[in-house]
Amino acid sequence: MTRESDAVRIEDRELTGPHGLLPVRIYHPAAAPGELGLVWAHGGSFIGGDLDAAESDWVARRLVEQGITVVAVDYRLAPVPEELVPVLGRRGGVHYPVPSEELSAAFAWAASGDGPAPGAIWMLGGASAGAALASGAALRLRDRGGAAPAGLVLAYPLLHYVIPEPDPDLASALEQLPPGERFLPGDVAAMNDNHLGPLAESDADYAFAGGKDLTGMPPTLLVASELDGLRPSAESFALELRAHRVDAQLEIEPETRHGHLATPDNPGAQRTIDRIVAWARSRPLEERTMHSVLSAAAAPTRLRIERREDGLGVGTSRPRLSWSIPGAPVGWTAATAQAEAVDGSGERVVATVGPRGVVEAWPFPPLSSGEARDVRVRVRGDDGLWTAWSDALRVEAGLLDSTDWRAHFIAAPWLEDTRVDQRPPLMRTEISIDGEVESARLRSTSLGVHELEIDGQRIGDELLSPGWSSYGHRLRYTTQDVTEQVRSAGRRLAIGAWIGDGWYRGRIGWDERIRNVWGDTLALLVQLEITYRDGRRQIIGTDSSWRAARGPITRSGIYDGERFDLRELPEGWSRPGFDDAAWEPVRLLPRPAAELVAYDGPPVRVIEEVRPQRIIRHDGGTHQFDFGQNLVGRLRLPASTMSPFGLRMRHAEVMQDGELSTRPLRTAEAFDTLSVATGPRTDETPSWSPRFTFHGFRYADVEGLPGDPSPEDVVAEVIHSDMRRTGWFRSSDPLLERLHENVVWSMRGNFVDVPTDCPQRDERLGWTGDLQVFAPTAAFLYDCSGLLRSWLRDVAAEQRPSGAIPHFVPDVPELDLEIGFTAIWGDVAALTPWDLYEAFGDRGMLAEQYPTARRWVEGLRSAADADGLITGEFQFGDWLDPSAPVDNALAAKADSNLLATAYYQRSAAILARAAAAIGETDDAREYAELAERVRVAFLDRFSPAPGVLSDDAQASYAVAIRFGLFGDDETARLAGARLAELVRERGHLIGTGFAGTPAICHALADTGHLDDAYAMLMQTQSPSWLYPVTQGATTIWERWDSLTPNGRVNDAGMTSFNHYALGAVADFLHRTVAGIAPAAPGYERILFRPRPGGGLESAGATLETPFGRASIDWRLTAEGCRVDVVVPVGASATLDLRAVGGDVRELGHGSHSAVVDLVAV
Repeated sequence: MTRESDAVRIEDRELTGPHGLLPVRIYHPAAAPGELGLVWAHGGSFIGGDLDAAESDWVARRLVEQGITVVAVDYRLAPVPEELVPVLGRRGGVHYPVPSEELSAAFAWAASGDGPAPGAIWMLGGASAGAALASGAALRLRDRGGAAPAGLVLAYPLLHYVIPEPDPDLASALEQLPPGERFLPGDVAAMNDNHLGPLAESDADYAFAGGKDLTGMPPTLLVASELDGLRPSAESFALELRAHRVDAQLEIEPETRHGHLATPDNPGAQRTIDRIVAWARSRPLEERTMHSVLSAAAAPTRLRIERREDGLGVGTSRPRLSWSIPGAPVGWTAATAQAEAVDGSGERVVATVGPRGVVEAWPFPPLSSGEARDVRVRVRGDDGLWTAWSDALRVEAGLLDSTDWRAHFIAAPWLEDTRVDQRPPLMRTEISIDGEVESARLRSTSLGVHELEIDGQRIGDELLSPGWSSYGHRLRYTTQDVTEQVRSAGRRLAIGAWIGDGWYRGRIGWDERIRNVWGDTLALLVQLEITYRDGRRQIIGTDSSWRAARGPITRSGIYDGERFDLRELPEGWSRPGFDDAAWEPVRLLPRPAAELVAYDGPPVRVIEEVRPQRIIRHDGGTHQFDFGQNLVGRLRLPASTMSPFGLRMRHAEVMQDGELSTRPLRTAEAFDTLSVATGPRTDETPSWSPRFTFHGFRYADVEGLPGDPSPEDVVAEVIHSDMRRTGWFRSSDPLLERLHENVVWSMRGNFVDVPTDCPQRDERLGWTGDLQVFAPTAAFLYDCSGLLRSWLRDVAAEQRPSGAIPHFVPDVPELDLEIGFTAIWGDVAALTPWDLYEAFGDRGMLAEQYPTARRWVEGLRSAADADGLITGEFQFGDWLDPSAPVDNALAAKADSNLLATAYYQRSAAILARAAAAIGETDDAREYAELAERVRVAFLDRFSPAPGVLSDDAQASYAVAIRFGLFGDDETARLAGARLAELVRERGHLIGTGFAGTPAICHALADTGHLDDAYAMLMQTQSPSWLYPVTQGATTIWERWDSLTPNGRVNDAGMTSFNHYALGAVADFLHRTVAGIAPAAPGYERILFRPRPGGGLESAGATLETPFGRASIDWRLTAEGCRVDVVVPVGASATLDLRAVGGDVRELGHGSHSAVVDLVAV
């Protein structure tokens, strides 16, 4: 609808937004298109306001009268609190990020060639809550590249999740206002939390711009009401902008209260309009246009060292640098880069560094042990202009030489019968501080797991440190900055250590007889290094002066759980002055043969807390908790409310017949206990959780909680390695989204320091095959590069002289008796480094693992028979094929020798690519020729006719097609046709196990059977991916029918409800359903190729690539298929729309959209 007057033409439109149709109202100057434009968002506490409100309509009319084109956005509102429903007349609504993304999309449209004023200089703005959305949208637009606002206009804005305190004068004036106008902290918190919904503020990057990195934000006008509880937010934000070198103008509108633009009769309202117009015209158009271009070429962000954002204790003298450019002009490319390093004396060195920002070589002299430098980078574009410098990152080396360790390994002095669980010790010492402390570093490791305290305070938040490594080869240590703890200690300081069995001692594996595989003595190594302000250094390490006593942990087991006796906890034991006369001197141990190495991966931490969804009280006082999510972690319970008899906690993933089903745990007890005396100890233990164990569970039975506990009393702490989330998937089908979420949760639960098969039963081993098939999915969902780089070093260390790879790493020789050339499992040596290279672009990691991969392929060559096939080795084959008997997962339909030979060819072919990537040209030629010989031999033996395989198994066709074994497209299409026939014969039910599952949907789609791939993907009957979802699964199951259709737990002795391997189908969701894949290592080139189907109306994915955020969303609309993509700065992309009847386009960085008429398909 269009309305026109002498001064203005008003047009109502509906844009195709990211969440459906998005109403906007466009105010055109009647005479001619304006040279300035403003996209405007009204306020209303996120729950009120519309296009007719004065804060929207009156503001827009006044601005358009001054020649400024205005696009007012009717973004979706948040749910209305129950007490306001009678006032606003509605209930439901949406949460962040919906309105924020809608405002971003409206700006992108307005500033595009399709907008209402092509060529105009576009600003972005809003009032109150609308200002929160506008400032957050400006951050998002900066980070995603493409069109960015030339200016930001914020009226009486809400910019912080927690509003800064007002100055005394303003606070006194606000006291005179009615409570409803004062923006009290509780009211602001309720409003903001209602906006965020289930998200925590820390997870909402663009909800509140205050406190964020504002580098590269546009010039900003802030107009605050004089008497307004939100005024401190505007004042603080102006200072933050200026600190980030952003032009910020702050105006306090006299004699106004919050929302004065909503009351046009207030003289302050017109004054604010005049301020906006004057400010918008205050610079020449050329300068504003230049800023709109250059503001996107922001300073580098997310500076990382060895892909870590924490540079403390790096384990190499030449750590590599990475960064991202959050935004840049269209067509901009990086030409060169500089890195600056400043040492402790202030000496500054500037050196040239690679411009891509992806694991660039260290350009400075090598670091020595403990040496620190502050590093920052800047980039020059091909236009000759430099970005601003990034923020500096402190880079500090760990101990790089074994002689740097002055400490000794220490152990408890008493004898132990480690044929059964033992009571781990506490250890302590006290030291004197001799001067003013400049810095202090605490380095530690253990044979076992440990936690440290200084003066009664725990150091760090890492769990199960130092983690699990190949103890015979590599023992990891960690470095902590304890400067503040040492400074505050006074002249006397105490260090205390908890220690537990962890993976090192006690049970490991399913055979209860196997214990103490790596040793039977727990040991600790601690070194405290203090630098004083006068330059002196003091090193205090574990030695014979330390003392030990049996601690309150009476059993410390990964499988069976922890027993803790609060009566045995000595009060104040880790504080100075504690009387340890009754403790015993420790004994010194020889240093193990394993190399001490710094850990470059993320530590295990508590990542999330989950409250119970349901609590049932049983007879006898037991409470049963259902947390609604199968997770990995531990319970935290209030010690202050427990019974005098303590607590007993049992865990399980599923229920059966109203009770915990513990049979899938096999011999793992998963049982934690807390014992107390006649009354609870709450002085040091207000709440309790086990320290050195973890469990896989959704349900828990707890004995010892009196009364009726509330959901606030009991918490499930979710633990896993603290990897950065990088990948997300979305679609119009809730079951498919839940499937993807199940994959995410299974990865989280099985990446507890090493990638394991399952997190709950008497196994939890680093099975190589599980990780190998899941690696592409894992590398999309999380930045797992550090964790897997460390684990692959253990794979290399455990490799046998023959080239064979153990079935799990770290290896447990007593369990892993038949180590040979087992396909899929052993191929982790060659295939996984390549998968990580494709995802992260780290050529150094690829080169580091190349010798291991080469030895694996050479071992295969030696093990092959006279025809060049792998036929005489033990094989797991297509493990857990659903047609195999319950008690014999090896009895799959696929020929295990066929699969082994297929994987031999694949490893040789990938090794050839890896050799080419790292410059080993002779090897590249040799292994490419080997791969071709194996391919021909494969067809000679296993393909009796073109496109036919001798075992006629789904898994075999899928793998052979995916690996390119048929040699030409026509033969591959014949094989694909047969595969599709087999799939249809089973009614699109799954017929594959570990080998075929990652490949089958890809193989169908790649050979012209996309509909069959979707039909299999969307199947809900057993066996299928969605069947567990329909049964309430919240993680991926080990078996397709871990819970059978009759609601009973599968009778197999091996059934887990948290196993990520079959979740490898998520790679198909990312690459094909959403349509995003790497076209060059590290996503330097991206392939966007959406392939809609399966009845889906929309799908999309977002990925934090090494260059920045990339995303794709497609939606079927009345116009056709709309596709929106974002390409990060530094990358380029191909947008292939042929699956929806479109063309192929080459894209640079920025935001791009296309609409394809589906009639053409």
